[in-house]
Amino acid sequence: MRSALDVAAWFLNEVDRKAGDSITNLKLQKLVYYAQAWAVTLLGRKLFEEKVEAWAHGPVVDVVYQEYKGYGYSSLPRTRRKPQFAPEERVVLEDVLAVYGEHSAKFLEVLTHNEQPWEAVWGDRPATSRSRREIPLALMREFYGRQYGNREDPNMKVDLKQMRPELLEAGIISLPPLPADHFSADHDEYVRAVNRDLAARPRRQRRIVHARA
Repeated sequence: MRSALDVAAWFLNEVDRKAGDSITNLKLQKLVYYAQAWAVTLLGRKLFEEKVEAWAHGPVVDVVYQEYKGYGYSSLPRTRRKPQFAPEERVVLEDVLAVYGEHSAKFLEVLTHNEQPWEAVWGDRPATSRSRREIPLALMREFYGRQYGNREDPNMKVDLKQMRPELLEAGIISLPPLPADHFSADHDEYVRAVNRDLAARPRRQRRIVHARA
């Protein structure tokens, strides 16, 4: 499995610099987070092993932050790293760049602050907190699964209609029903329910799809 640095490198190399687009460390963190979140939601598997943590400015993968922190708020350059991804993974990466890449780093920070995965893990901590609690994958899957189902909603903060369900339909995993009562802050019960559900499912062959040129 590739690392979060591979996913970061893909975004840095694919951003349309001729159109004047650029990526800072803050924005890169959000793109890497959304890539992981949508991969576990739509493909049922992770893109990388490193954990995503809830930091004050939103979801962060520490190894990516450490790699690029020296650039501060400046735009990041291309990288010599040339990671290879499966066609269906490229679909997810391309769709994440299309949906979220057009927005500023600050917009994406505020967006993640208003979405359940970061909000539930961060809780009511002050902005000065240095908490680095992990955002569970199951929590990402549950929240973005609901968003995917409502992608035609005109009130969405981002245009999820740009995603290509016809290429990924075979990879979508049905979510277990939500419990009647509310989750705790870490959603431990839901995480266990999802893990039990996935463990009980037979392994299935994934359809190979071809990414858009």
